[in-house]
Amino acid sequence: MRETAIKQTQKLVTAAVFSAIIFCATVFLKIPGFWGGSGYIHLGDAFIFLACFYLGGWYAVAGAVIGSVLADLAAGWVIYMPATAVVKVLMPVVVLLIGGSFKSKLRMGIAFGAGALVMAFGYFFADLILAAFVVGEDFTYAATVANIPFNILQGFVGVPLAFGVVVFAKRLRLFPKRETEHESAAEEIKKT
Repeated sequence: MRETAIKQTQKLVTAAVFSAIIFCATVFLKIPGFWGGSGYIHLGDAFIFLACFYLGGWYAVAGAVIGSVLADLAAGWVIYMPATAVVKVLMPVVVLLIGGSFKSKLRMGIAFGAGALVMAFGYFFADLILAAFVVGEDFTYAATVANIPFNILQGFVGVPLAFGVVVFAKRLRLFPKRETEHESAAEEIKKT
């Protein structure tokens, strides 16, 4: 019983650390939208993928949502906070369901890529809703459609970074005990 409580506390603290890293990578490691639309390219999604690999389960989801929503708040994109919360729940859930235990590089790459597409199209649908209800040059149907390739680019900026870090970490056997825990983390998400 005590060992389970210690593991849960460790995972909770690690999720909080990932939240802080995701926040910092989103707010401080970014390139403003050079395409004239809303948004920016950042490295926060790479750390969401890493949280999926390292933590798995709902701890990765919590880290992704908290870090990303707080980044929207800090960056002044309060209007995107609800959309970010939904997108950053779906993104790691898809990554974990596809990635499983992350033993196969191909499966991991597909999982990270699918997570990036979930992010891109999640924000596309959020922009459609905003275009219908919010007046402004950033929230038009034309801007929403124009943002699609840049949302995809944003999503895929983090894929090779996270993929490289995971492959490197696995080669050095930095996380040998984590691999077996991810099947149960994916199963935990499937149950709910």
